[in-house]
Amino acid sequence: MFRPYHQTQNFLLPRALSEFIPENHRARIISDIVDQMDLSAFYARYSGLGPSAYNPRMMIKVILYGFTEGIFSSRKLARACEEMLPFMYLSGMQTPVYRTFIEFRERHREEMGTVFKETVRVARTMGLAGMGEVAIDGTKVLSDTSKHKAMSYGRMQEEEEKLKGEIDDWIKKACEEDAREEGTPEGPEVLPTPLSEGAARKEAIAQAKEEIAIRKEKLEKIQTAKTELEKREALENPGKEIEKTKQISFADPEARVFSKKSEGTEYVYNAQVAVDMESQIIVGTDLTQTVSDSRAIGGMLEKILETTGELPEMLVADAGYGNVHTLESCEEAGVIPVVATARERKTAAKIENVPVLAGNLAQEGATLAKIEDAPVPAGKTAQKRTTPAKGENVAVLTGFILVETEGSPDALFCPHGIFYIWIYSTLGRRRTYRAVGGGEKCACGCPDDLRVEDATWARFKLRQKQKEHEEVYRRRKSSIEPVFGQIKSGMGFLHFFCRGFEKVKSEWNLVCGAYNLKKMRLRRQLLANGPAPPGADGRKKGEKVPNKPFSCGLFSGAIAANAL
Repeated sequence: MFRPYHQTQNFLLPRALSEFIPENHRARIISDIVDQMDLSAFYARYSGLGPSAYNPRMMIKVILYGFTEGIFSSRKLARACEEMLPFMYLSGMQTPVYRTFIEFRERHREEMGTVFKETVRVARTMGLAGMGEVAIDGTKVLSDTSKHKAMSYGRMQEEEEKLKGEIDDWIKKACEEDAREEGTPEGPEVLPTPLSEGAARKEAIAQAKEEIAIRKEKLEKIQTAKTELEKREALENPGKEIEKTKQISFADPEARVFSKKSEGTEYVYNAQVAVDMESQIIVGTDLTQTVSDSRAIGGMLEKILETTGELPEMLVADAGYGNVHTLESCEEAGVIPVVATARERKTAAKIENVPVLAGNLAQEGATLAKIEDAPVPAGKTAQKRTTPAKGENVAVLTGFILVETEGSPDALFCPHGIFYIWIYSTLGRRRTYRAVGGGEKCACGCPDDLRVEDATWARFKLRQKQKEHEEVYRRRKSSIEPVFGQIKSGMGFLHFFCRGFEKVKSEWNLVCGAYNLKKMRLRRQLLANGPAPPGADGRKKGEKVPNKPFSCGLFSGAIAANAL
């Protein structure tokens, strides 16, 4: 009635471990892909002297396969090599301890970027990552620290003074007790009863020394963090006074604070990726310590060129990258930028009806064109316009004088003597000037607030309205946003496991390399088995994909329909 069941049954002939792993198993595919990688940079670090080390190729296979399966901890990787068949197959029945994985990743921190580059190279040999259209975006990844292990600059200054005072008080108290123990009190006061005995006096002195040591340790930690914050602000905001609200983490000083209404305040790193829009292969990665994406394009273009040896034809990005710096970086590299010039909103925002002036900020005495805003009907919202609509009245204002300070137009004069000062700018898009002082309106009818738009930015906005650019940008969300979903929800990488910028950067390279391996594994399975016929998954035509866990165990939880 039942099949034979014997847990202690021996095999007549020894069986190879590979016989327990199916032919199309993901561990086999990842092993084959890693075998094609050039890991000479890893082997170059070994001199051949001393005890034998584990083969770097084996260590890379285990680490990458663990990342694809959502196992990032060194202890869990070591346990998997003892208990799980795919890991035992990849390690060849070797069982490195967890410290071996930690030391391997620490020793080869720089070479982890080579692993990512090799995944891109192998992907391109498979016909992926054609580099026609590349989308770029960033995501905030939590650092391995807590917002409760941080302090603001103002609070650190207060705590520093407070601790210094407490240390001085305890030192004074200890000195007094030392003097009393020697029988030479400093003052005429009488010793309290608890201190009249030598044992009690010694106990009080020991307590004072312990309190001093505790406060000195805390003071040293605060002073170190305060020094790091001052160095950081000196580099990022030279010549400016440090704001009292600026924060720094004691656990990871190189992480940056990021606040969002829906999520609160966290310490994060800004992880950047460039994705081939056709294959969703990551072709460039970078990590920055700024929460803004506005200055990331130049560095990402360098990373793409370093990884693939060529630049894409088009670079697609959202409004976070929309500024003159992005335009100049793309023009210098010979890449066509397809970037949103404004953030997408479901409802029109209420915008102050201020006249918009178009001109070149970089030229002194520029010609400014004033756009007369049409009257807004009752109950309607004023729409922002940066170029005159057809039929609008455009009056040319000439004779404005730009007053430059260190090469930047910080003020301007109206031909009739009205003085305007710069009060706000938006990353090279436009500057807002406000009239200083009262008085009657000038003859040319200059308003109180002037918005001067850079001519380069105006030309860039017109280019983005081309139909082919709109079509490419429309596909951006479905090409790069799923990548972050697959990394965070699919692979389970929600926060970094290392501390320090260089260590975190190495970890991000491994994560992106593991993601590329998953994409290549899927590609290889499709080539081997062919696409599934319609209805093979039991769904009718047009039926939505249910959001449920994969039965084959690729991911640990429910993911989007377009995940791997």
